[in-house]
Amino acid sequence: MNKIILVIFSFLLFSNNVLAVCYSTLIKSTPDSRFEINNNGTVLDKKTGLMWMRCTLGQVWDGMVCLGSATNYNWEQSFVVANNQSFANLSDWRLPNIKELSSIMELACVQPAINENIFPNTVINSTTTNNAILYRTSTPFSNTENFVGSWYVDFNGVGEIPHYRIGPGVVRLVREANVD
Repeated sequence: MNKIILVIFSFLLFSNNVLAVCYSTLIKSTPDSRFEINNNGTVLDKKTGLMWMRCTLGQVWDGMVCLGSATNYNWEQSFVVANNQSFANLSDWRLPNIKELSSIMELACVQPAINENIFPNTVINSTTTNNAILYRTSTPFSNTENFVGSWYVDFNGVGEIPHYRIGPGVVRLVREANVD
């Protein structure tokens, strides 16, 4: 019996498909009602007027969930892939800034700190290193001449963090939506 519990705990701890820990005493910052789900793998945030890809780049939308593994990009690659991305018959996708990406964090949840109904299978941990996966933004960060980085969002529940640009990061793309 103890071995079964240990196996289940290990799976949950080291799997990308863990269930979020949400606190019922907190008001949801990104409730389902805030979003309009499209059938093409995109979602409209009615509060900000932004349209998001439901999957992290590298994953594939199968009509219900995001499948596969997220792709890591360095700073320059993330802009190139964003500028060349065509998805859902739209080609004006871009890398979000820190304010935009932080706006989809679910503050009542951790691991992941995102609404999983809207953004299913958001990758938060590396299966090979068990390190947090950092989501890139277009916002630069520099506090000294020795550290030039950019802002990232850690959907484990950590939030906004500065990190080196040369390191790996994953990307969730955004675009302006025409809201009536």
